[in-house]
Amino acid sequence: METVLIEQLWADGYERRARIFLESRNLAVWCHFLQHDEYLEAGEPSSRLSPGDRLQAEISIQMVTECSVLDRVEKLQHRQPIDNSPHIEAVGKVLEVQDEYCCICDFGALGGYVPVETEMEVELKEGDIIKVRGSLEMEVEDN
Repeated sequence: METVLIEQLWADGYERRARIFLESRNLAVWCHFLQHDEYLEAGEPSSRLSPGDRLQAEISIQMVTECSVLDRVEKLQHRQPIDNSPHIEAVGKVLEVQDEYCCICDFGALGGYVPVETEMEVELKEGDIIKVRGSLEMEVEDN
């Protein structure tokens, strides 16, 4: 877990979309998360979270629909090409393979230990350089 600062927040039902600032990395990103303890209509403000709040959270890349092993070494990087969206495209190095759907990767500035969950079976090994496309997710620590 690490400290994140909520910069912007949108809610719809239990789903949240936020621009967060990862303080330890001096990096702002968009992410998606669920807030099970507060249901809100679209556009309704949250009484539990607001911009300026600091949370303990962990980020991951989930709902990965594209994952490919690269033939050549590329710079570890990420980009979020859709404005105000948790959609992410990232290049990382596989550090640990957990099973055919999950691994832990180093994505450079995004993080050196980021869980990745794919929607399909992928055959990976430690040291592979992969390119993924999915959703940047945040798991918030319960208080």
